[in-house]
Amino acid sequence: MRVFVWTLLIASAILVNLYFLHNSHFFLENFGIIGMKMDTFILNVIAAQGRVFGLDLQPHTAPFRIFKDKETLALCLVIISCSLYLTRSLPKTIQIISLCILPLGAEVYIWDRSEFWIHVSLITSYNSLFTRFSNADLLYLSSGLFIFSTLYIHRQKFKNWKGVSKLFRKRKGASQTLESAEMK
Repeated sequence: MRVFVWTLLIASAILVNLYFLHNSHFFLENFGIIGMKMDTFILNVIAAQGRVFGLDLQPHTAPFRIFKDKETLALCLVIISCSLYLTRSLPKTIQIISLCILPLGAEVYIWDRSEFWIHVSLITSYNSLFTRFSNADLLYLSSGLFIFSTLYIHRQKFKNWKGVSKLFRKRKGASQTLESAEMK
């Protein structure tokens, strides 16, 4: 069962990031003909998935983008549930999902900067849900969540740093006792 969940987690993370790369126009701008083929492949896969649900999705239309946004959200929910099942830890799950979402904001900032301050997805603007939540907010929020969860997970290591200072104090005390013994 764990192997299946790991496979599902990894496949979902890869698909989410492929969709993010597609949203940031990474393939089209950086890989020429190969990028155009990859972009066309992703468009065809999403259109085929829409046909399974009885939808006629034409690429680059609002229903197509909303369907892709819903699928991305569903994949994020799969990542959350798989990581919760595997780690049984909410901070590690937050760390994993924020690390999966972090590339979208970075990719938009690097390759499609004109959309950096624009809303994240059409699904949020059509449903009046987080209408002011932009790609920049997504980047900052996912970065902050990743840093906070990582610091929270490794908090014991930071507590042990105080132990290092105690170790130096003991050495200083030990050397003082050696010096006082030598003086006598």
